[in-house]
Amino acid sequence: MGACIISDRLIADVSGNNAQNATFSNGFTYSGHPVSAAAGLKTIEIMERDGVLEHVRAITPLFEERLQALADLPLVGDARGMGLVGCVECVADAKADNALDLDKSVGALIDHHCQENGLILRPIINMCVFSPPLIITEGELSQMFDILEKGIRLATEDLKQQRTFKP
Repeated sequence: MGACIISDRLIADVSGNNAQNATFSNGFTYSGHPVSAAAGLKTIEIMERDGVLEHVRAITPLFEERLQALADLPLVGDARGMGLVGCVECVADAKADNALDLDKSVGALIDHHCQENGLILRPIINMCVFSPPLIITEGELSQMFDILEKGIRLATEDLKQQRTFKP
């Protein structure tokens, strides 16, 4: 299911006197499809029945605590998140002439080590982006962050051996 919110300023650019030769069309793959609507309603019913949002609110402080603890690792430039969505941004050498080139491999390197230990991340250049299932348990959350920390530490060692990491 999808939704789109458009500002009055944008609509003004494609309506009224500005509408000449302007087209604004949008759609979502399953817009108005009765099966998608039924599945969406059932999903909301299950989430309410099982207290999924309450669980997310209860486990978010642990998620944020573990996420912020990663900021203390030398390779980590920033650790940020909201709810159960997190991003760890790593920097191999901010002062290098080719800093972006160095950073391009960092996310993939961390992801490689994490996958070897059972955790799948979304590496985007030098960022490790992750959003665990909303029903994740405290134990699973701790395991996820333990693996992520290990992956970052192993990547740090790899970069030190390549002499491309300068804290």
